[in-house]
Amino acid sequence: EMSCNLPATFKELRAFEEWQEKMQADIRQATIYPIIIIVVMSAFILMLFTLVIPQFVTLLDQLKMELPLITKIVFQASDFAKATWWMWVGGFFGSKYGIRYCRKRYEKFALQYDRLMLMIPAFGKLNLMISMSRFTHNLSSLIGAGLTVLDALTHCKELVGNKVVELAIRDVKGQVMGGVDLSEALAKHKVIPEMVIKMVALGEGTGFLEDALENASLYYNEAIPRQTKKIFSLLEPMLMIFIIALIGAVALSVFMPIMEMMTGVRK
Repeated sequence: EMSCNLPATFKELRAFEEWQEKMQADIRQATIYPIIIIVVMSAFILMLFTLVIPQFVTLLDQLKMELPLITKIVFQASDFAKATWWMWVGGFFGSKYGIRYCRKRYEKFALQYDRLMLMIPAFGKLNLMISMSRFTHNLSSLIGAGLTVLDALTHCKELVGNKVVELAIRDVKGQVMGGVDLSEALAKHKVIPEMVIKMVALGEGTGFLEDALENASLYYNEAIPRQTKKIFSLLEPMLMIFIIALIGAVALSVFMPIMEMMTGVRK
């Protein structure tokens, strides 16, 4: 209605919905297997420390022998897990909805949480790429629908999915209103990648800002699935090494007292 071109806007909306669904499907496809591994591993560790190890604790307590340091550490971890297992289970299922509620209700919490999400190694870069993909695609679509840059910034700032980026875009809009070029305003924020700034500057220089933004969006659409697969391809062997090390530590903590007891009996 604002652009007096409602049919074209609906076509852009359809294309946006298809693009968003495709991006989410690519991310889900790349993450479903690692997430299953993480869930199974977490359940296994919780079961190990709450059901299995306490049996050995009871047995070794009856022998009344001095325990090695690693055995004491594992047994204390088991006692802690056994006493707080309900917190871990509740936190696992409730954290997602709790965080979502707090992000909607408390702006300061949302800002700090989103800033933390951008600081996590590897995953922070992925989160920023997703926000930039949404920003460039939405801005391109809105400008292509006939909106001015200021109106497009107003509407797309809440669609990036990250409060840090949203505040940056809000400040960029204020600077553009003051006569600053869009690329120059974006360059003043460290959260905006250099590639996006260069593409916007190129679009402003050639007069094809919409196409430049769409090209940046296409780059992120291809890079996000690659980055996701790269992260989880490295995460999977790390998880396996962690499981092997954990099982090894538990086995060592149990067998060391038994071996010491057997050595004492032989003497």
